[in-house]
Amino acid sequence: MEKFKEIFDKYGIRMHRKQKKAFRDYVIEQAKGMNYSAKEENNVIAKNIVIGDVDKAEYVFTAHYDTPPRLPKFFVKHMMLYTVLFTSLLVGISVFVPPLLTNSISTLKILYGVFYGITYGTIGASVLHMFGFLGNANKKNFNDNTSGCYALLKLMEKYQNLPEQEKSKIAFVFFDNEEKFLLGSLTHRNKHLKTYKDKTYINLDCVGLGKQMNLYHYGKTTKIASELEKIMNEKANNFYPKVKTSGLTSTSDHFSFQKANHVCLLSVDKDNEKSLYSQIHSSNDDKIDFSNIDELVETIGNLKFCKELEKSMEKDLAKENSKTMQQETSTEKDIVKSITNTKKQKNYEEEMQF
Repeated sequence: MEKFKEIFDKYGIRMHRKQKKAFRDYVIEQAKGMNYSAKEENNVIAKNIVIGDVDKAEYVFTAHYDTPPRLPKFFVKHMMLYTVLFTSLLVGISVFVPPLLTNSISTLKILYGVFYGITYGTIGASVLHMFGFLGNANKKNFNDNTSGCYALLKLMEKYQNLPEQEKSKIAFVFFDNEEKFLLGSLTHRNKHLKTYKDKTYINLDCVGLGKQMNLYHYGKTTKIASELEKIMNEKANNFYPKVKTSGLTSTSDHFSFQKANHVCLLSVDKDNEKSLYSQIHSSNDDKIDFSNIDELVETIGNLKFCKELEKSMEKDLAKENSKTMQQETSTEKDIVKSITNTKKQKNYEEEMQF
């Protein structure tokens, strides 16, 4: 099995405490094996995995590692409709029913109160379920967001041999509780308020299927979104980039870093935005196109910043090779010298015998 692919099966469910801990331990072990500093960032309501020093880093690559509860397929396919209907029902009950009961008898008021409580309770439970506080874990989470975690691990592997000075310029963060109101990224940002605005954040969320790569941002188009769009248009890859302003259905951890240079990459089928929402948070999330991840890692590697990193890695490798060759040459000379001395000693002994 190719390295890291075990996370899809062995660590595929990351909704509950023990499941999350097992994955955190796995990632930290892998990171240390690649000579990165790695730690668990415990923010009480979220436990993130931090690779490298985010305060010193210039570029921070992120993905959320928590997984959602299983939702009904109808709900997944019609998420916006479901939200609108329930919101309308809530508003209708709150605004129009009370005036009708102002002069009604007590029994009707009691019945209304019961109905009101049941409605609010149902809506509340639905919201809690949707955001991962209630319900059974979804058993397959290939795209949301094991694909993003896998991509981060591949990026870590790509840059593991950087010289220490260059390695300090990048960091990786696996966020907890994105499914629960972005608690992981929000608490992480608040912990690094003094430094986060000066960095570039590249968030990977659901990048495992579809060749239309949406580049989401908040506010004005960010520099990193524009650079990635240019690379995808110019380089020979299969992505069709679209720079977009984030809305309700594209909210992810990049929301927490709006004041920084940021982008969230999220892939869908070409010209079919709904393709993603027919998969995630349900039993349909059981497929991934590994070529997507390979091309994405290659695309990120074509960023100007990343090219500079690779140049420094090549220079460092060249120095190491040169040093090794010098040592080998020196060793060869020592061997030749030793053989020559041995021959001289043997000739001398033979002459002395005569």
